[in-house]
Amino acid sequence: MQHEEIERIHTEHWRPGWGSVTVDEVLVFQDAIREHRPKSFIEVGTASGLSGGLIALLLEENGGQKFTTLDHDNQFFGDTTKENGFLLPLIYPDSRPVEIVRRPFTIAMDVPSLGETFDMAFVDANHQHPWPLMDTICLYPFMTGSKIVFEHDLDLYRKQSKPVYGIGPKYLYDQLPDTHKKRAEANNGNLFQVSLDLPQDEWERIVIQAFHLPWSLRTAIQPKRMQAFRQVLSTYYSPQVLRSFDEAAKKFNSAV
Repeated sequence: MQHEEIERIHTEHWRPGWGSVTVDEVLVFQDAIREHRPKSFIEVGTASGLSGGLIALLLEENGGQKFTTLDHDNQFFGDTTKENGFLLPLIYPDSRPVEIVRRPFTIAMDVPSLGETFDMAFVDANHQHPWPLMDTICLYPFMTGSKIVFEHDLDLYRKQSKPVYGIGPKYLYDQLPDTHKKRAEANNGNLFQVSLDLPQDEWERIVIQAFHLPWSLRTAIQPKRMQAFRQVLSTYYSPQVLRSFDEAAKKFNSAV
């Protein structure tokens, strides 16, 4: 797609306060999709569906086959009269070749049950630490191909007054080696990409360090979610990672 077409679609559907990606951030996705040509793309955090619709169009142009989007509920926070993803069929109709799979009431820790792998991902869901970290941990075992994960709202914590809840993306970014992260210039650096092409032992060291940064939760992670995440850790990670998570949860799993 030409820049002008991306801007036209974005302008037609964007609304203030929705937290959507910007046009220049979509161009960052476009460059990565053109370079790596992912067949399957997963998005954690559906919201309006603006980003999803544009990503699907970019996938179609570059040989992509499937776009999957997850959200923890099915009510769009920006307009509670609408479902999450309501813009998806308006931007990318079902008649087009990329398969669109919307999974409401599904989060990253449910990814193991999908029985699929993904070449590229976009995490734009709960920004409270440790949620972006947990989302990325859940994706790691199922990433193939480029293994690139885009993370949104790196600068959110700077825009919030005390207490600062949305520091999760920043904490994740700071723990990653320079060789495996890239901050985009788009939207004043609010988007970055992570290469999960990391040996598991190195990734686990990063994860353990990040667990022990103070959590910034509005509400504690509920027992059902805790158990599901612990199951991911016990299945796909070393016992040390699970122990570290449990230690951090004892200290931090409460509202700020």
